[in-house]
Parts: sequence; structure tokens; C-alpha cells
Amino acid sequence: MATEIKHTPGPWTVSGCRSDEGLLIEHGDAETFSPIIAEVKSDGARLPLTANARLIAAAPELLEAAKKTVAAFPSNKHPKCNCGHCMLRRAITKAEGTES
Repeated sequence: MATEIKHTPGPWTVSGCRSDEGLLIEHGDAETFSPIIAEVKSDGARLPLTANARLIAAAPELLEAAKKTVAAFPSNKHPKCNCGHCMLRRAITKAEGTES
């Protein structure tokens, strides 16, 4: 399942800086000035802004962990299954924009 990385590699962090209405996701660590990856906007407090920003910032590490897990425990592909292994395969496909 080795594919070239098409996204900005991690680490991604939630910056302490708020934009006008949200939080910034930046490439790099909190100590270094980094380019902005994304901005998570607020909808007036209905959505969990900080939790959503943290989930997005964890995406590169989650994708890497999912790929390593699927590679370590190969199984038959059965896309309609909802087992954890098949869910990981679908998540990887969604993140990479590929067909498996």
C-alpha cells in the first residue's frame, strides 16, 4: 500500500492564534512559524471548534497509523463489511483519493 504522499506531511498543529472566527491549523510545531494548512471556522458555538481543529491536525498521524495497521494485518477486501480493518481501508482511500 505504498503510495507517494500527496498532502503536506505532518506535524500539523492547532495554533494558539485565532483567525476572525476560528482556529488555524499550521504545518510544523508550535515553536516555529508555519504555513497555514486550514482554518476551522466557528458557527456560533454549535459545533465543537477546538475538538474539530484537533481532529484535523491529527490527520497526518492518523493516516500513517491506519496505513501501518492495514499493512501489518492484511486481509481479504470486502468493502461492504464494517469491521475495523475495512473501515481503515475505506478511510485511507478517502484520505488519498484513490480506489482500492
